[in-house]
Amino acid sequence: MLTTDKIRTYKRFDGDVNRWMAEKSGADPTDLSKADWDLIDDLRKGLNAVFTGRITPEYRQLVETRFLRAAADEQTREALQELASEGSFSHPILGPIIAELDKKDFWYTQPLTFEGLDFTGQICAMTDGEPPSEAQFAAMINALSATADMKREMAERMAGVYEDIRPDYVEAADHYGEIPELHDPDEIWPLFSELKVFVGDGRFVGEGCEIETTFSFRLGFDPDHEMNVTYRNGQIHEVVCEG
Repeated sequence: MLTTDKIRTYKRFDGDVNRWMAEKSGADPTDLSKADWDLIDDLRKGLNAVFTGRITPEYRQLVETRFLRAAADEQTREALQELASEGSFSHPILGPIIAELDKKDFWYTQPLTFEGLDFTGQICAMTDGEPPSEAQFAAMINALSATADMKREMAERMAGVYEDIRPDYVEAADHYGEIPELHDPDEIWPLFSELKVFVGDGRFVGEGCEIETTFSFRLGFDPDHEMNVTYRNGQIHEVVCEG
């Protein structure tokens, strides 16, 4: 059973199991064992994956069950959650933002409502290990504020790509199920199951371009692929189906 004292010991050694093993005394007053250490490490990573949305529903359920069973009390659960969201902060518009552990090069919001797109999803800012820049925050807010006009433009462009890839899916209908023909661009929206928005830091865009923002819509009939709409300088730069 995990306790706050055991978690404090884990934090004191910054999660470095080798240093803990080398420096710990023979009689640890917290009774922290190697199995406890591994459980803290696993829950730290698992809870972070839950908080950042990088997890399947099945694995999420497993992590949450282990979390509830492993903690001795509410204070221990809070300490584990704090450990898993190390470096997180709250933005006045975007709400809580949590970094992927260790490298801290991916920073995720919690699920947000994109009213103009009629979708709920997360925004992820990609950095070189630092928190998102002010320019990235502005791009994240702009993405969250996507308008009905942007939705129409996205639908028109994505419908064209869909018509290009549809014949391949129709040929494999036994695997993918019904692949409907579109009679109007807006009919594409029910084909998507999930939205994530990725905001780059400008390193890979090129001189004279603003930060790149990609709206990534997961295909409901093929969860291994997404329809990605990338904006540069306020205009659609490309629309591609990728997996």
